[in-house]
Amino acid sequence: MHHPPLLDVLIISELPLWPLDRGFRVHGVNMAKALRGLGMRVGLSTMTEPEQKMPGELEQMHIAWPTADAVDTKRFGLGWSGRLMGLRCKLAEHQDLGGPQMAGLLTLVERTRPAAVIAVGQHGPMLLRGLAWAYPNLPRLWYAADEPVSFQLSMLRREGLGGLRKRARLAAVFGLMQMCFNRGNIAHRLTSAIGVSPGDTRRLGMMGGCKALTIRNGVDTDYYRPDNCHRIPRSCVFWGDLAFEPNVDAATWFAKNVWQQLVYRWPDASWTIIGRRPCRAVRELADLPGVELIPDVQDLRPQVRASSAVVLPMRAGHGIKNKLLEAAAMGMPILASPRAVNGLRFGEGRPPMMVCRGASDWAESLNSVWHNPAQAGAMGGLARQWVMQYHAWSHAAQQLSSHLQSIAPDQPIYVPSGERLLSRLETQQSTEQPSVRREAA
Repeated sequence: MHHPPLLDVLIISELPLWPLDRGFRVHGVNMAKALRGLGMRVGLSTMTEPEQKMPGELEQMHIAWPTADAVDTKRFGLGWSGRLMGLRCKLAEHQDLGGPQMAGLLTLVERTRPAAVIAVGQHGPMLLRGLAWAYPNLPRLWYAADEPVSFQLSMLRREGLGGLRKRARLAAVFGLMQMCFNRGNIAHRLTSAIGVSPGDTRRLGMMGGCKALTIRNGVDTDYYRPDNCHRIPRSCVFWGDLAFEPNVDAATWFAKNVWQQLVYRWPDASWTIIGRRPCRAVRELADLPGVELIPDVQDLRPQVRASSAVVLPMRAGHGIKNKLLEAAAMGMPILASPRAVNGLRFGEGRPPMMVCRGASDWAESLNSVWHNPAQAGAMGGLARQWVMQYHAWSHAAQQLSSHLQSIAPDQPIYVPSGERLLSRLETQQSTEQPSVRREAA
């Protein structure tokens, strides 16, 4: 007789999943809620506890990260064992992660007995590999979203030689991380990796040597919905984490190359920038005519809905832009760069937004939206219809649920306590195997 799973899915992360101010938190939390909406038993656990209290539904799914004992620390280390054990430990130390802290995942899995474990965030492969020896039949999925090496290279193309050292170092670290923790003995590899765009998925499969699939991000269409409020004439809005490099690059480029043209032509034009942690470069934009910076708002929806258009002049980064999906769900007219619409699913029709390629194209397109309210309203309505058809979280959850069913193990995952105790005793008596410690580097 074998123990059945207690959870259908356990979603884990090194960092807290609340508040929803970063990409991995947005897709991790919303996927958890959508899977729960399908009737699945879902648990959430993070190595670092959130500083802010989570909403009720997330609090119900939350499970505290336990402290590992010496036996589980050794068992976790066996998952990291092999020829690259030393390099794995060095990479973990470089990222300020310790084996005993991560090994709490083994205790967590033993207590909750999930049918599958999904890790979100860039350090997901480190956590998941530690399960490989103790639970070889447990499906382990990395919900990576963006492929981190490609992200760093996209920033290098914008920064030029000045950013070469920094970007090359980060690309090397994340490339090594994928190869060291995803590859190796086939029994220790990830079951699969999930990207949010076809390009990211392809690169995840190549770098990690594992099966990869695309599950595009969704959006909460109930929270982000249209509102028939008055829109300020000749206005536009941009939002995001204002210390995140692609957002900083987009805002500063738009200010220098597009906004100066527009405000010269229309002195009453206004551009609102909303977001948390504005860096110095973004704060300086507030000195420009017609520009208003609103940092750290609790609810950005009123400011967005009051604007005549959303501008997304992204030139770097990878994956799907959550802000674009949010704008579409609110029925906003959207102007976006080609990079901002990469990875989206449009079916056979045209994108329900204006795709702008150069500074003059941006200026003329925005001017057109400002002075054709009927056209702008129709564009916003089509954007709402499109996002509900192709990018609802319920669709993404159905896709992930089908994938989990396809990779369900043939052999039992969990064994009776007597067999588990025997395994723990054998591990404790084994002194020749290395354990994962910060000193192992």
